[in-house]
Amino acid sequence: MNVFIAAVSRPALLAALVPSLASAPVGLVPGAAPGQVSTLTSAPRPAVRASMARAPEAAALERKLQAAITAANEDPDVAAAQLRTTLDEVSAAPGVTARSQSLQTLRIEGLLTLARATLVLEERDAAVEAIDEAIRVSGGNVPSVEDFGPSLTALYEERVAAPQLRAVGSLQVSCTSPCRVILDGRVAGTGNNVSVTGIPLGSHVARLEPQTQDPTDFVMKDFVLTDDARSQEYSYEPPVEATPPGGTAATTTTQTGVESGRTLPRWAGILGMAAGGAALLGGVFALAINGRCPDLSDANREPRCRDVFETLPVGIGLTAAGAGALVGFGVAFGIGEGKDKRARQQQGQTAILQFGMRF
Repeated sequence: MNVFIAAVSRPALLAALVPSLASAPVGLVPGAAPGQVSTLTSAPRPAVRASMARAPEAAALERKLQAAITAANEDPDVAAAQLRTTLDEVSAAPGVTARSQSLQTLRIEGLLTLARATLVLEERDAAVEAIDEAIRVSGGNVPSVEDFGPSLTALYEERVAAPQLRAVGSLQVSCTSPCRVILDGRVAGTGNNVSVTGIPLGSHVARLEPQTQDPTDFVMKDFVLTDDARSQEYSYEPPVEATPPGGTAATTTTQTGVESGRTLPRWAGILGMAAGGAALLGGVFALAINGRCPDLSDANREPRCRDVFETLPVGIGLTAAGAGALVGFGVAFGIGEGKDKRARQQQGQTAILQFGMRF
């Protein structure tokens, strides 16, 4: 390491490029001659991912990416290649990345860290590649670039204005049923017709999936937008059994296994009947004590009591209200129970039909 610093005779290089890396050891990739571009730039990128591969957990990817970023900040000549590999792993899991805002943010930070590290290593091509990728996956607006030093900020301003990265592209996806479109690890839109505009030119990856919470069936599409081909269109047919969150399926589950269509929940019917019954009993009691003494004795016998209960109006009101509530909620509860019974009978037929279709 000391040999390299003596050879370039520029001890202030790191301070000028990246203040936060001024004290980090700097050197070439082991085995590379001075001035030679390392294999970091020319290393082959992973092939298109298999759609049914098991996706890693977002938390595990975050931990691994954070460790790679820390290592690249401390020793870029050794750890930059590992950071590139880790970023490729994140890129290979767009479904996981799209569901984790923190992972998306960390991915941008990793790309900026890689660009800064390769600038320090005088590998401009690798730095440009990392900056361009950050511009594409962020939708053309990379945040907090100035935190990574003046040299990287200057490179970002140069690249964001480059003709080949102009945000003039678009993506159109037509789905036979509601779907979700994930573009470069970000949710770009949902619905039957998804239109995305203002996409930077260059290479992109779109993941088309049913609009469910965690789909296992999806399609990956790699495409390139250029000045001559600024728009890309796809048609996608999600699986028939997929139903979007909050959507309406042929049968949706309840406590009985299917949606019966009852208008009054079971608990509300039971509560209403209980309240009606209590009011009816209270009204009957109020009618029974009307005209009686406080000790419930007959007010007409001798000696007469001074105070007499006058509960006739209250008794009539409570009795009528209680009877009405008891009958009304009872009828609604009975209708709901009948619908549930019919729904349970239909459930077995639906299950047999679904099994036959899938088999």
